[in-house]
Amino acid sequence: MNAKILFLGEGGVGKTSLIRKYLGYDLPNSITLGVDFFTIRINNLMLVVWDLSGQERFRPLLDSFFYGAKLAVMVFDLSRPKTLFRLLEWTAYLKTKISDLSVIVVGNKKDLGKNIDDTVITSVIKQIPFHVIGYLETSAVTGENVNTLFSLISDTLIAHNGKMLNVIA
Repeated sequence: MNAKILFLGEGGVGKTSLIRKYLGYDLPNSITLGVDFFTIRINNLMLVVWDLSGQERFRPLLDSFFYGAKLAVMVFDLSRPKTLFRLLEWTAYLKTKISDLSVIVVGNKKDLGKNIDDTVITSVIKQIPFHVIGYLETSAVTGENVNTLFSLISDTLIAHNGKMLNVIA
């Protein structure tokens, strides 16, 4: 079974790095331009992970990639508060394209230090207009919680109410 997953957030927050770290690849030294995708097998589940550029100039090109997704990983940089608040813009935009979506929120770059208070993070997460199923703090550099993130993704897709959230042919 294939499941479509979106990785969204501002440019430079580490979306590609999280995916590449999980796959055992070197971390990238440049930002994603447009869209990239990865296929990841976890047990009997094949994840098709769409890594969408965070640069605003690419946003109109991303609309077609939203179709069919039921799970999004929304990533922000724990050392840059602005990237957390920009998640609200991302989700507002996404809401105009998809009405029903489950979301995992990820605070990445924990290795650089955390410059955002937990109460602020909680407040922003509560404003996300989708079903938020979890929040994790990660570091693609050290690998902290990267495997946990992908376990949460696969567990959610397989076990959500005893059925897949999103299976695409």
